[in-house]
Amino acid sequence: VDPNNSSTVYIAWADRVGTGDIYTIHVRRSTDRGVTWSGDLRTITNATCVALAVADNGTVGLLYQQLT
Repeated sequence: VDPNNSSTVYIAWADRVGTGDIYTIHVRRSTDRGVTWSGDLRTITNATCVALAVADNGTVGLLYQQLT
């Protein structure tokens, strides 16, 4: 949740796309407290263990593991 605007919420998750063992991370945003969501703001293939943080100034941090 953005500490400056509680209506702005971010979510991130990893799922398998297709039939392979490759996970894809998705990041989305809601500006109405989770009623509706944007499309993917960011997708990262072959990655998992995702974490999000929102700083006091509204900057979003994204941490994940990726096999390269």
